[in-house]
Amino acid sequence: MNATRHGLLATKAPVIGEDALKFQQFMEELIGEFQPESPTEITLLEQVAMARIRLYRLWMTESALASHALTPAPPLEPPTVAKYPYYEKDDYELKNKTLFHPDNRALERELSLVLLETLKIYRDLDKDVRKKYFNSIWSEWLGDAEKTITKFLYQHPFKSISVNPLCYSSAVEYANACQEFLTEQKEKQTLYGEVSQLQVLIRIAQQDLADEQYPKTKNQLRCSIVKFQIDKVEQKCREKLNELEKIEKEIIQVEKEHQKVIADYQDLTRRSQVIRPQIELLSRYERHIVKIMNEALDRLQAIRQQRQQANSMGSFRNCEVEASFPGV
Repeated sequence: MNATRHGLLATKAPVIGEDALKFQQFMEELIGEFQPESPTEITLLEQVAMARIRLYRLWMTESALASHALTPAPPLEPPTVAKYPYYEKDDYELKNKTLFHPDNRALERELSLVLLETLKIYRDLDKDVRKKYFNSIWSEWLGDAEKTITKFLYQHPFKSISVNPLCYSSAVEYANACQEFLTEQKEKQTLYGEVSQLQVLIRIAQQDLADEQYPKTKNQLRCSIVKFQIDKVEQKCREKLNELEKIEKEIIQVEKEHQKVIADYQDLTRRSQVIRPQIELLSRYERHIVKIMNEALDRLQAIRQQRQQANSMGSFRNCEVEASFPGV
């Protein structure tokens, strides 16, 4: 009834948006509690309601600033450093490079591209079979292919990483380890193992040259080095090149994203230096709001007590009148 009498529900709240609904709710709760009967009391209740809204806003701002300031630091290195380590684990002093090291990736790419180019020439030999000087062309290609494959197997970082000569006390032990490594690679049909198999076939074809066994037709040419082995090596080379390209792109992309995260965090750190005095300022503002709210509540309480005392005095006077005029 008081809200309707004083027109509180009909007037516009001094705030907008969601805060207006909160203000209206606070006013209804305060009116129900204090039962105001004068414009002064209504004004004091509005001060209390507004103080509550400002406190809520303040607490939300402080929470946001604190979360902003307490953002954890990003890792020093991008995730690809652990996924594609450049050096052997716990071996940073010796600097033993892994296959993921940029130097080894570049070397592996170069060796694979040269090997692919050499094998591509083999496919062009079909049209040279009927030529007068084909035997010379064939012998030259075998020599070039053998050199390319030997270089691939000798310089490829995979073997030196898997079978480190420094780990063996004698040449015999190292030779046995190399043979075991080669057998394992052939069984697993890795690129290194397939190239090793092709080297054996190339050398067999070179041995046939001593017996003047040259391919005379395209079919003989295709069978002389076992065409499917060349197909397998070419496929493995392309797979390896695609894998290297994929790793390269992933490392570049992740490092770029990591650099952005680092830059954002550094910017956040600079802004955090400004946040601390802002929080101190908000704390002072909070104390000021609480003081205003408490003063308004104290005045409302005093008015309520005065009204109660006045009502008590009015009841006492009525009793005196009735006692003086009992017949009235």
